[in-house]
Amino acid sequence: MIHNLHSFSANAINSLILGFNRATRNIYPQNYQTDVNKLWGVDYLPTNPRDFGYPAINVAGFSQVGDVTQIPIQRAATTYQIGDTFSLVRGAHGIKIGAEMRRIQQNGILDLLSRGSISFSGAISGSGISDLLLGFPTFSVQSQSNNPQTQRTSSTGVFVQDDWKVSRRLTLNLGLRYEYNSPPVDPSNRMSAFNLATGTITQVGTNGVSRSGVYPDRNNFAPRVGFAYAPTTNTVIRGGYGIYYDAGMLTVNSAMYFNPPYFNIYVFFPTQTSLLSLSNPFPLKSGYLPPASLSTLDPNMVTSYIQSWNLNLQHDLGTIGTFSLAYAGSKGTHLIRSLDLNQPAPGPGPVASRAPYPQYSNIFFAESGADSEYQSLQFSFNRR
Repeated sequence: MIHNLHSFSANAINSLILGFNRATRNIYPQNYQTDVNKLWGVDYLPTNPRDFGYPAINVAGFSQVGDVTQIPIQRAATTYQIGDTFSLVRGAHGIKIGAEMRRIQQNGILDLLSRGSISFSGAISGSGISDLLLGFPTFSVQSQSNNPQTQRTSSTGVFVQDDWKVSRRLTLNLGLRYEYNSPPVDPSNRMSAFNLATGTITQVGTNGVSRSGVYPDRNNFAPRVGFAYAPTTNTVIRGGYGIYYDAGMLTVNSAMYFNPPYFNIYVFFPTQTSLLSLSNPFPLKSGYLPPASLSTLDPNMVTSYIQSWNLNLQHDLGTIGTFSLAYAGSKGTHLIRSLDLNQPAPGPGPVASRAPYPQYSNIFFAESGADSEYQSLQFSFNRR
């Protein structure tokens, strides 16, 4: 960070901040350095070194062995920041005007089920462990993906604030902030979303689907109001109210990397003419591609925000101590939640036929439709 603080006069100060930050997160399986293809003399496991390790092996009646299927995870988030605040004291007013811009780049991978999972239930010989010794899996699962995550977003905020000393007993804090967080996009548009208009999977940036899967939300005004009033020399009453917008988490948008055609999960079963074997438990040519489980966003999703307020009464009893009684509350609006758009309706017949979109499995739909509420009464006593 570079911080330049310049005094124009005793009453005027400018603060300029230039910042750069990079946070990395790397989670690997226990055997991430083991080339199991070479160790076992096979060729059905990933050849990319980042996906080295063992497949998950499930044997009926025994604990799972092998490496965790939900990793590796590699993620690097880089933030570039510039902010400037000008402070001016004029009489009873302390005025601040400022702006901030952040550019965020996130690159990463999450190779879910890249090494696959092999299960021995005992359906072949009657015992899971004997199926394993014979080398005949009951079924297996493996993903095929090309979904490196490269998301880009920016955040802009401007504000003005006035700390007004109305009198020796009363101070008012008045402010207004405006924020805009651009919807995250992939430079290569390598994401896909469920198109509500057509009922199909659509690449972002095409056929009416925006590059981020959602439309911009530009209505994020955040007022701030506060006061401090001293009716007597030993008593102070304070209060405040403000609206605070969420800067957003790229995790919600990254779900669209796990839709076809960039991510597919294949399932492998024995057939009437051949069994699965440990020589190749993931024969792609005979694999079954089940209806895809999708993750998508509400195109009309808006920025989450919280309203926060408090009222505090503080009284000094001299040598006895200081009592404080406060009420604090908050309300969250447009919080993120998810639901299944493909939930079958109750009724007779096959479950899949009653689903709104029978060609798909679950359709996890993230939307800004949740709320939260917090109320509290707080009491404290301090004595030195």
